[in-house]
Amino acid sequence: MQLEAAFLSAVRATAQEVPLIIDALIERGWAYPERIGISGHSFGGFVTYAAVVTDKRIQVAAPVLGSPEWKLPWPESPHLHLDKFFPTALLSQTASKDTRVLPDFARALHHQLVSCYAQAPERLHYIEYPNSSHDLSEGDWEQAWNAAARWFETFLPSRAKTVLDSCLLVVTCSGSDHLHKLLYSLKTPLNATLQATFLLIQRRTPTTNAYPLLAALHPSARTA
Repeated sequence: MQLEAAFLSAVRATAQEVPLIIDALIERGWAYPERIGISGHSFGGFVTYAAVVTDKRIQVAAPVLGSPEWKLPWPESPHLHLDKFFPTALLSQTASKDTRVLPDFARALHHQLVSCYAQAPERLHYIEYPNSSHDLSEGDWEQAWNAAARWFETFLPSRAKTVLDSCLLVVTCSGSDHLHKLLYSLKTPLNATLQATFLLIQRRTPTTNAYPLLAALHPSARTA
């Protein structure tokens, strides 16, 4: 119980920082308030759900292996705020054999949100990988990040290929590997329409030795 409380405290604190980060980006001219997206894996998936119900400027969200329902009865648990998800374009991806972050909660959320998205059902999508655990197979990893990239392209496309006019926040607690996978997906010819500032937000949690990190990457970094 104490470990879970510490974990959720880190989730809550990180989600509460997202509006401040968005404010700073807008002030510096790095993003427009109507062109903000967020994605995260595991811990970052938890943060992604919480950030969506915290800041309505987030237009697109793609949590991977996260949960919108917290194990402790805290009022901030995203599943208690169904009215705050729409019109954010929400793509959730889970794994059927995941015993660390059960897929049931994300699946249930999407069922509950169907009526909320009735006027724009294309903005709500759920994918579950039947043969993977929390450590997705290599093929499912590739499919997951490609799906996230296509989701951002669809609902957060650039208005001009030479204009840096979008911002994606990528939240993780296990290093930059997940950001690199998303960047790799976005640099293919199919995914060349999205010009974005990428932010990697990394936080120490009770189950990782990762240190806090905020790094801004220009799209040219995709070729690195």
